Amino acid sequence: MIKQTSLDFLSKLKKNNSKDWFEQNRDLYEHYKTDILELTENLLTGLTQFDQTISHGVVA
Repeated sequence: MIKQTSLDFLSKLKKNNSKDWFEQNRDLYEHYKTDILELTENLLTGLTQFDQTISHGVVA
């Protein structure tokens, strides 16, 4: 499940969608990126139980 802190970061990113803000918060981005990639991988794994044509690998 995605953490609330990851959703909070995405909300802040939406409000501050600029290169300067992003660069100042790059470390947070890298931290929360992992959370979102894990969620995506879990979703894909679950979906393959219903649709075998969905293939997935390591999300980079």
